[in-house]
Amino acid sequence: MLSITSTALDLNHDSQPPLKTPIENLEDLVNAVIQSPKPVSNEPLVFNESIKKSYDSARGLSLNEIGEGSYTRILAPLQPVDGASCDMKFLESVLKESKDENKKIEDSLSLLIYDKYLVLINKDYLTVERLKERDDLSRTFNSLLLELSLSAQHYGSAVRTLFVQGVSHLMRYSIDESKLEKLKKTIFAFPIPTPGSEKTLEDFAVPPGTDDPLDKIDAYVVNNHQ
Repeated sequence: MLSITSTALDLNHDSQPPLKTPIENLEDLVNAVIQSPKPVSNEPLVFNESIKKSYDSARGLSLNEIGEGSYTRILAPLQPVDGASCDMKFLESVLKESKDENKKIEDSLSLLIYDKYLVLINKDYLTVERLKERDDLSRTFNSLLLELSLSAQHYGSAVRTLFVQGVSHLMRYSIDESKLEKLKKTIFAFPIPTPGSEKTLEDFAVPPGTDDPLDKIDAYVVNNHQ
């Protein structure tokens, strides 16, 4: 009884768990992506709070600070295997690119994910610096939504959550919470398609006065005050 009481007192005095190292936070993110449900075609997807928490802890890490031994250990579970999810393959590609000799040494995980997404949506002229400019963002936000949603449609909840967090953190200089919610709606708008049923830009060529799919979910910003 004495030892149990002593343990309880110790926990009360020191209830906070020890802080994890940046590398441990990244390992948690990798494990969260691996353990996330494998996406299934045509099933609705939802924002993954576990992925969000892991990403928020690891997003500031400069991957160039990771030693080769730790890097190999972190990457190993994501190596191509039979049945690997599209989300695992995406994170593996981001981590591999972090060792690209052309990357800046200060590139953080959030910047690497954002850069990868810009390549997917073919909007790499939208630099972080431009997204800090409120006027520029107001003009471009709606125009980005369509390509954001189309590019995200091939990924599951884990990577879509990374997209939401990666883009929103870099836009936070000039974007309010209502736009962040619209960003989330956009990226989760469409389920993973079956082969040959992918949505394309042509699906949004609707007659004037007809709502496109993003308009139906209230994704667009209708004025600069939203």
